Amino acid sequence: MELRTASRSDLTAVRDVAEASLAASYDHTLGEELREQAVETWYGERQSLTREGAEASAAGGLAETIDDEETTVVVAEADDEMIGFAQGSLVEGADLVGRIEWIHVHPDHRGSGVGSRLLDRIEAELASVGADRIEGRVLDANRAGKTFYEQRGYEAGSTRELRLGSDMATERTFVRQYEEPTNTGINDRRETDEGDSVFIAYDDSARGSKGPFYGAYLDEDRAQRYGWFCGVCNSLDVGMDTMGRLECENCRNRRKATRWDATTG
Repeated sequence: MELRTASRSDLTAVRDVAEASLAASYDHTLGEELREQAVETWYGERQSLTREGAEASAAGGLAETIDDEETTVVVAEADDEMIGFAQGSLVEGADLVGRIEWIHVHPDHRGSGVGSRLLDRIEAELASVGADRIEGRVLDANRAGKTFYEQRGYEAGSTRELRLGSDMATERTFVRQYEEPTNTGINDRRETDEGDSVFIAYDDSARGSKGPFYGAYLDEDRAQRYGWFCGVCNSLDVGMDTMGRLECENCRNRRKATRWDATTG
């Protein structure tokens, strides 16, 4: 299974996964017509992926949401097929809240750790940009979704009424608050073209022009640095110059210099 940042070419697959996921999760509690309305409201071509956008206007669209620098959409693939996705964004208020809008896994791939991997990744990205706490939201009728968050250390919080088409549904917030990154020590193992093992640290990240970079190490204890891993295209072919600039040789994802550059004043 591969995780990467979503692109515009993923729009149809995102909708298909969401439709299958909603049908599996709410088959006995939400009618087919209402599920179709929900998919069209949240994933239609002229609608925003966020719940607030769905209730407010249809101006944005999936493409604009994926292009939004404040929003992260991560997809999971197996054998070149999308099997799940997660979306989150940082919301400013009294605290910086990392809000997980969606985690959808295709029913054919549930129970294999896809949801946990997506949650790890989206938590790490939100933590890396300063989230004081993480919030996930699930319709109250989704027992499996509520259990998923509880097993991952989230506490049940407030509820609110959400309009789905002409009906109303109850949505529950699950909260995880922390001071340190949630994924310290969690590494994803990869192999280089030479056959060496490299461990990707999702809590060691840097923002790029197209998506995040993650630290790559030669050991699980992170004692020896390998380089960087591009979260957009899953490439280890990332170069860094003396000023801290990063660039993926595969997709041209870039990070600007992190140190003062005397040549620019």
